[in-house]
Amino acid sequence: MNNSSRKTSRTRVWRSTLVCALAAGALLTLTGPARAHDPALPKDPDTVQLPDPELLKAANGDLVVGIADKCLDVEGADPSDGTFLQIFECHGQDNQRFELVPVGTFFELRGLAGKCVQPGGGEDERRLMLGPCDGLEDRWDPDPDLAGDFTLVHVTTGKCMDVRGASTEDRTPVKIYDCHFGVNQTWRLEANNPAGLIEEAEPNNSIASSQFLPPEAFTRTYDVDIGNFSDNNSVAMPHVSILGTGDDTFDYYSFIVPNAWDQAIFDIDATVGMDSYLRLYNGSGVLLSTNDDSSVTWGAAGSVTGLDSFMRYTFSQPGTYVIQVARCCGTQPVPDGASYKLNVSIGLESAMVLNGNRFAVAVDWRTDDGSGFGRPSELRTDDSGIFYFFNADNLELLIKVLDGCAINERYWVFFAATTDVEFTVTVTDLVHGVSKTYSNPAHHPADAVTDSSAFATCP
Repeated sequence: MNNSSRKTSRTRVWRSTLVCALAAGALLTLTGPARAHDPALPKDPDTVQLPDPELLKAANGDLVVGIADKCLDVEGADPSDGTFLQIFECHGQDNQRFELVPVGTFFELRGLAGKCVQPGGGEDERRLMLGPCDGLEDRWDPDPDLAGDFTLVHVTTGKCMDVRGASTEDRTPVKIYDCHFGVNQTWRLEANNPAGLIEEAEPNNSIASSQFLPPEAFTRTYDVDIGNFSDNNSVAMPHVSILGTGDDTFDYYSFIVPNAWDQAIFDIDATVGMDSYLRLYNGSGVLLSTNDDSSVTWGAAGSVTGLDSFMRYTFSQPGTYVIQVARCCGTQPVPDGASYKLNVSIGLESAMVLNGNRFAVAVDWRTDDGSGFGRPSELRTDDSGIFYFFNADNLELLIKVLDGCAINERYWVFFAATTDVEFTVTVTDLVHGVSKTYSNPAHHPADAVTDSSAFATCP
């Protein structure tokens, strides 16, 4: 690439970065204070103003995606200097969010806690790791163009960001290596639309034409805006969020309830231009429940105004159901130009919160005949608990999340399981929104885990 085309590329990226910075500023500027609605006072649906859906999605950073569509990933979500980088299945959490920031004529690649990606780790000092942003060792030169596939050339060595051995396995180290521009040195930027976030698809203005929310769209990825009446429960219940916009019609969304006595939580966030109203129907169009206003303490951090609706419902029968979004008080459609975020959670809460409500623990299991969620037993203390998989009389897994900050500035995760069932344990720090996972393969007697460096998120 000649100097002229390289300069054009950098100018385009600089402008893109400036737009993102302005968008982030707009997000902070437009967010209003929390306010509960006093029924004795007139409602003001315009009190809280949030940005449009595209800006809402753009505020989540970028994924750096490489070989086999795996993401650049900070090991263990640890922001400490010297933490290694690897590739891992893309999940969009904080340890996979990066920014390419122009510095002079080159770029810094910034990750967790604003730390810079740089070589210097491992025996050959070529593994990439996090470190302070303080010099040319942090600088990268994209070749040829950030608008498509590119290679990241390390400025001081002239070597390229490389996935070791062109392996596609999770946790493969990333390092610098002689540039050959192969598939394991090729990267692209992707907008980080969080798991479980979809957009409204028109027409969905009747029960018959309702937009279907497929089961595979639901996730238990941590989301600061997903909660019940008192706590964040995003890792406890499968959930999906829909970014909706108004066109002077009612908006309908259908979904499947798999089991009798499953629960659903419907929570409206980020409304612009309307006072929301919810109606719940069964598949035959029979009205089951409605909701207008709610407390700002319900639905976790996303609930910022008492005008936003919140509903919890327990289903006596499995089947297909429909939730309608309207404008208060149910007789008016969603106005043209209005927008909202509808969070839908379905199932039974299947996580336990430990260590002073700091960490949420969830377990997923799979057999040759099916899959499901581990259920918390009533046997627990503040920092430990037990899960069962198939019935409450068959206890499967004991886990502890311990505060080791006074010893090694880490929170510890210990667990042991008496099973050879395939399972994954996900532990989430609800303060910092970072997770760590541990897996046991099928037909393998589970090994004990004693991870005394699990979370570098003290205090």
